[in-house]
Amino acid sequence: MQIIPSASTPVDGNCTSDQNTFSYVQTENGNSYNISFCLGNTTGTLTPGPKCLTPGGIVDVDCSGGGGGGPIGDSFSCPGDPVVQYDGGSYDSDGLSSTTGGYYRTVQIGTQCWLRENLKTTKYNDNTPILNLTDESDWANNTTGAYSCFNNSTANCDTYGALYNFYAVDFASNGGKNLCPSGWRVPSRTDWNNLYIFLGSDAQVGYKLKSSDDWDGNNSSGFSALPTGFRDFEGSFDSTNAYFWSASIMDASKAWFRVMQTGSPEFNETYDMFGYGFPIRCLED
Repeated sequence: MQIIPSASTPVDGNCTSDQNTFSYVQTENGNSYNISFCLGNTTGTLTPGPKCLTPGGIVDVDCSGGGGGGPIGDSFSCPGDPVVQYDGGSYDSDGLSSTTGGYYRTVQIGTQCWLRENLKTTKYNDNTPILNLTDESDWANNTTGAYSCFNNSTANCDTYGALYNFYAVDFASNGGKNLCPSGWRVPSRTDWNNLYIFLGSDAQVGYKLKSSDDWDGNNSSGFSALPTGFRDFEGSFDSTNAYFWSASIMDASKAWFRVMQTGSPEFNETYDMFGYGFPIRCLED
């Protein structure tokens, strides 16, 4: 790692010399880079503070190593594989348990640490049960937090994670409860966009996120997305695509999510009704 010569810190800034570094991170398809820098003043649309320059653009995060001056991979490493325990219960030989959570594998992408699997929990992280709805009319008429497995098959929850409506995600709807393990959260639109930028912000991002073993991507990111399907607001199951809720609301009845389609390398953003059932992929705080 090389150190970029530092200048004097601006009076109204809060930058350290450790935040002016760069490192090279090997990827499956060659070398990519991250250049960390820090702004003491607002510059254009960029606010003061540490930034990370990636091949896809500038991300509003500190990729210098958290003030320690180390390469991005040293100070921003995820816990391990598998590591994040959730819900308790019995675990199989891979450290996973059916629908109750168990252990989740993680993956570091840039400065973000993601669960490498979709959420399977049947409880909020305060141990409150989440309503499980299998009947179409019950799902359609419900306005509280709920989940189901695709086609009401627990085997699908084991493989693809559960499908949660947005009422289960939204703090205002669920009484401030968190679906993700302690120290983790449902990603916001900004979080998803930072991932998109880090991976190149182009039409190939979905290809980098999709599993290479069980779908049609190359998984160079390690995100390992699978074609989960969804449940619509009327209770029907459909699709062979992948969907991921964000925690961000579009209006009083709709929220933002990300989608990857079979046969397409793109990773798109759109929004839909709170009553839809999509998977959750948690991000470390």
